[in-house]
Amino acid sequence: MVTLQVKTSADDLAVFPVHSRVICNVSPVFRAAFQGAFKEGEWKTLELKETACHIVNNFVFWLHRGICPSPPEEDKEYLLQHAMMYTFAERYEILKMKGDALTAAAHRASKIGFTPADAFATNYIYEHTLPGDGFRRLLVCIHAYKVHPVCFRENKMEKYYRESPSEFILDLVSEMGRHKATPEEPITFEGVTFYEPRIEPKAEPKGGPSDVMDDMWNMQQVHNEQRPTYRGQHW
Repeated sequence: MVTLQVKTSADDLAVFPVHSRVICNVSPVFRAAFQGAFKEGEWKTLELKETACHIVNNFVFWLHRGICPSPPEEDKEYLLQHAMMYTFAERYEILKMKGDALTAAAHRASKIGFTPADAFATNYIYEHTLPGDGFRRLLVCIHAYKVHPVCFRENKMEKYYRESPSEFILDLVSEMGRHKATPEEPITFEGVTFYEPRIEPKAEPKGGPSDVMDDMWNMQQVHNEQRPTYRGQHW
């Protein structure tokens, strides 16, 4: 057995005992720590810094059951929870868990109309991933095709977009612009259909994604104008 530790306060640690062979088989990082010539290998204990306790608990759940725990249906922060598991898996090179977290988030998003509480999850994902990352692609698909219409009718999205990273706005504008050019193409991701063409186009509610997209194009232009230039070129 080996032990994972997470600091919950200045004086307290949460302790998670796991089977050495199991954890070393899923992660080369943990394997190097517990089987290498480090103090962690000698003491069979590793403190996971900058990691939330509930994420390690979810990791242990996944380690023993092979599935990512799903937040309750009423939990609007499910996307953030899956994103935190995804970035934890990326940090420790747990490829299977990384894929499972992404797939679980995609399937969850396909079942319900997405109603974002705030832009925290979007900021977290863009701060902890690189351009072209799968979770960024998922986030863009959710916002382009799965946001609940009531969010647009009640003007909730403008504030949300203004609090979101500029990279996300540009990715979303690009996706919606591409989709507007080729509306006959279905949009799928991780085995989930986010958009399926209809024979008879359905009227979009006033204040829907297309109207918001126009606003985002304007936001993009403002963003570009504010970027520094060098010899006439934007950095």
